[in-house]
Amino acid sequence: MAEPTSVPNSPTTHPLTPSSAYTTPMMPSISPSQILSLKLSDDNYMLWKAQLLPFLRGHNLYGFVDGSFSAPEVFDEMSQPNPAYSVWHQNDQSVMSLLISSLSESVMAHVLEATTSREVWQILEDMFSANSQARVMQLFFQLTTLKKGAESVAIYYRRAKLLVDTLAMAGKLVPSSEFIVFLLAGLGSDFDSVVTSITTQAVPLSPAQVYSHLLTHESRINHQLKDLTSSGDLSANFSSRQPVFTPNRGRGISRG
Repeated sequence: MAEPTSVPNSPTTHPLTPSSAYTTPMMPSISPSQILSLKLSDDNYMLWKAQLLPFLRGHNLYGFVDGSFSAPEVFDEMSQPNPAYSVWHQNDQSVMSLLISSLSESVMAHVLEATTSREVWQILEDMFSANSQARVMQLFFQLTTLKKGAESVAIYYRRAKLLVDTLAMAGKLVPSSEFIVFLLAGLGSDFDSVVTSITTQAVPLSPAQVYSHLLTHESRINHQLKDLTSSGDLSANFSSRQPVFTPNRGRGISRG
């Protein structure tokens, strides 16, 4: 019986770990201005994060900010500079530069002492994370006291929706019915008729339907104001063309 042919032991392979998964710089040669449409300020953290996450994940860079791409040892077993660390450091500093370039001056002041992209990300999360109870209370107060004022319905609705979405990210879900109540409560008296119509519907409307009703009402108001302005201009123009009659007072007819 033939002996089975012995096969030399092949070298053991190990799956790549996050810290060793890159041996060459991965940062794409792209200007931050090409992907960043707004800078992080005190009130737009959710929008800022929404524009960055797809880029970081799409270019395999998110691991630097969430900590999964941890730094390799600075020196190897022979106490020599570790090439893997040099590559990691280069990529990390590129990501850090991207983050800092997306901050407003007031926010940038808070991350001056950070040395890695992970530290920058953590500082910003601690500052703006909607998970903190204080932040939730602040956002909810802003929602309950929201006023339309002189701004358009579109801008007003967008502000209200942003607050609701930010609260949802914090785990504080605002039911559609409550959102509509807050939305209607912040309208001026010129929207009283449409508010009555919305609140007396037999079947509750969705936020999108309420928004549509408000836009329609706003359009009617603007149209009426335009008509009034046009009528006023016509009246003023007509009055200015009328002859002015000034009766003689106390003057007799001279007799020769």
